[in-house]
Amino acid sequence: MGGSAPVPARVRVKICGVTRPEDAAVAVTAGASFLGVVFAGGPRRIDAERARAVVAAAADVPVIGVFDDRPVDEILATAREVGLRGVQLHGGSDAETARRLRRAGLMVLRVARLAGRADLERLDRLVDAADAVVVEPRVPGRLGGTGVALDLGLAREARRRLAGAAMVLAGGLTPET
Repeated sequence: MGGSAPVPARVRVKICGVTRPEDAAVAVTAGASFLGVVFAGGPRRIDAERARAVVAAAADVPVIGVFDDRPVDEILATAREVGLRGVQLHGGSDAETARRLRRAGLMVLRVARLAGRADLERLDRLVDAADAVVVEPRVPGRLGGTGVALDLGLAREARRRLAGAAMVLAGGLTPET
């Protein structure tokens, strides 16, 4: 009397670092759940005008803005100007910043950059006021977007420690991982 096989959870995908509206349109057509535009440093950083064009091309797919240590008022102003539906906070965001952004109606992703097991100790504080915790590899001198895969053992331990909370795995993902 074999029972039915468990149904796998639907994988939701965020394509981050989108810089052109035509790329946003392709990602939406391919089934992206979210898009990301970068306001933090790095080669994919864009200005508000280009971000607005990406948001327009994304149609109903939510666009998340990636921010480093910026004042919360600046993040809120950018989100309103561009039409962002959420923010991804790098750079040690605090819970009060996250709460304020959520009160403004934004989805909040707080980032945990992991290089080893000791970094897992900080995960529990990131859950506070977050819609999800983004777990990615810590690469010295880089904020994110490196294409480096996180050690799967660390990723599994992060998932265990974040039980009951939404977790987003980032960095060097492939169909095999």
